[in-house]
Amino acid sequence: MDLGSKHRNRRLFALRLLAVALCILLCNIASAFAQTRPGTSSSAPSGDLLTRENVTVRQSDAGSYYLLEVSFAIPDVPDLKFDTITIYGMQIIGKQRSHDTAYPSVHGSWQPKEHVEFSVRVLKEYADPSLGWNLTFCVGSAAGCYPSPNLLTLMPQSSKPASPQTATNAAPTDLKTLRQQGMDAFRQGDYTGALRNFREVIAADPSDIVAYNVAANCSLRMKDYPSAIEYFKHALQLQPDEYHNLSGLMRAFTLAGMASERDELRKHIAELEHAGKLPDNFNYVFETFDAGDKKIEVAEFPKIHGFYGERYRFKVFNSVGKEIFCITLESDELEQPAWAKEHPKEATAGGRKFSLDGYASDSHSTYAFYNGEPPYEQVREEAKQVLAGKKKAISKSAYSSPKPIPGAE
Repeated sequence: MDLGSKHRNRRLFALRLLAVALCILLCNIASAFAQTRPGTSSSAPSGDLLTRENVTVRQSDAGSYYLLEVSFAIPDVPDLKFDTITIYGMQIIGKQRSHDTAYPSVHGSWQPKEHVEFSVRVLKEYADPSLGWNLTFCVGSAAGCYPSPNLLTLMPQSSKPASPQTATNAAPTDLKTLRQQGMDAFRQGDYTGALRNFREVIAADPSDIVAYNVAANCSLRMKDYPSAIEYFKHALQLQPDEYHNLSGLMRAFTLAGMASERDELRKHIAELEHAGKLPDNFNYVFETFDAGDKKIEVAEFPKIHGFYGERYRFKVFNSVGKEIFCITLESDELEQPAWAKEHPKEATAGGRKFSLDGYASDSHSTYAFYNGEPPYEQVREEAKQVLAGKKKAISKSAYSSPKPIPGAE
């Protein structure tokens, strides 16, 4: 297939598939997130089983501490193991999270519906929820757990007048409105405002996996990687191996420079891919590097999928964090039949033809072709040469109107 045919076929299939692809993408995302909500998945822990109505907190004075005696019933989920109660606290004010505290865990072996009690000592200065203090427990096992509401909001209320901050935080706002306000702020790029909204949603409904996901993505955009990691981890506690949050956690580990955690999660992702538990279009960021004043994030697609069949995607961001270019190693499905005729032995063994392509908002370029898949190290080096202007395009086609760059958010 000549280069002119390559570009014509790209435009033809793009026009045919655009509407269908968008519809499928939106439906898949909505379905995946819908499965994480309480009552829609038999395997995902449902926070609705631990609510303000079925968790009781009794408070007593212990000098500079409050002694909280907590009682609740183990969720009625026969197939889940309950052997650990994890207790954690923090303070959240605006976009600042601090005073992360891991309290001693409680271990046992409990049955569904069994009544459980435990106690925890909390410094009085850490016990006012109107000042952003949170204390939560999660009951289950390493495979997943059920989170509680903020225990500090279940304590007997003090008779002292509420402070102006308390009065503001207590203003009644329904969760649907909060979620909508948060999503509107996120789409407008107001990540601080969106994070504030979704923190309120999480405080009111700790089982909202979408709230954790959006809060994590807000934190990523604000470069608060520790908070992003914690939010993604909470989401994965609610539904282990949910792929949006797996991909998000991988990106957070990568951007935070946490190589050992990234590599360990990458091994787990490979196991999930081998078991067929990830969608065909799943991808994750695993490396980042600089090129002049630009930052590049590299994503891998474990499975060659779709008409363009991407393996690696190099997303290029300018100094203000906007994606301005993208380089891909791809294996165009339309080119495989002709290549297989020319290379029958390689094709029979599973080989494919690949190309190195570049995408801007106004054009598409091709920089190289490969008989078989090249190693990542070679692809990265050639991508760096493209960015440095040392590797020129062997063909280029301009768009009549601007198009989205692959991976643009």
